[in-house]
Amino acid sequence: MNTFTEKWLNISIYYSQEKWPQLFKRCLNPLLNELKQKDNNIIKSILLFCSTDKGDNIQFFVQIASSYADEHINFVMKGLKTYIAENPSVRKASPRPTQQFFMDYPNNSIVDNISRPDLAEVWKNDYLDVQSFISELLAKEFEDDQIDEEAGFSFALYLVFVLFKVKLTGNKEEISTTITCFLETKEVDYKEKYFFKDTEIKKITGLVQAVYQKNTSVIDEIYLDVWKESSTLLWIADWKELLYKYFNNVSLINAYNIILPLLQYHLNLHDINSKSIANWITATITNHLNEGRTNSQ
Repeated sequence: MNTFTEKWLNISIYYSQEKWPQLFKRCLNPLLNELKQKDNNIIKSILLFCSTDKGDNIQFFVQIASSYADEHINFVMKGLKTYIAENPSVRKASPRPTQQFFMDYPNNSIVDNISRPDLAEVWKNDYLDVQSFISELLAKEFEDDQIDEEAGFSFALYLVFVLFKVKLTGNKEEISTTITCFLETKEVDYKEKYFFKDTEIKKITGLVQAVYQKNTSVIDEIYLDVWKESSTLLWIADWKELLYKYFNNVSLINAYNIILPLLQYHLNLHDINSKSIANWITATITNHLNEGRTNSQ
């Protein structure tokens, strides 16, 4: 008789990044869907992290709860290995001149037992549902699109805009007050973290503003996709539900300081800074608020 157990499959899939959409669409998502069809409660959590550590790879963690946990894990592993063997990706040339000293893992390989990301470990199980949602949405949304920095950044903006929509409640004046308090807190946090002089902050702010101005139309489009009640984005309702569940009694600044690092970690977006995104999002919301197009909740 098999005993009910919970086990983690903990692997890194070394596969060229340009081929990740096909891997999601033709292998990973179908494998997970097949498990869910057997029993929707089999998969408790899914964590997926884009990475370039020691080569292009997807850090993939799935928590299986079943009397047949080992069999289900073997099923996923066999499916992944078969797909990679039949659809090998081409290894990208390393940009490092001393690559013999910094060996990557072999392309088209699966490495077991790499430690879970520090961020997930620090937060333990507090936000597994949130991370699992981000991971599954990422794998679904990028079935047909490349996960480059621009696409990943746009994906992150969508989810963060929803957070603001959830947290900005009340009338126009109340929303404006919340935004002002948020930005003041971010400014203090930014100064303390980076120790920039005021002149340096002004210079950086100017550069960030210039980038924002070039992308205003794109950011407006994301805002409208998220903010309008008739949005065709089906995942928004589920994302809102999670945000209400975990962050209903949490301030906007504290929720933002959790959600954005999570998105950066899952999408491998290490170079974006939180103040820039805060300024872009709040400027967009304020502009629409002044034009009467930001509805209070």
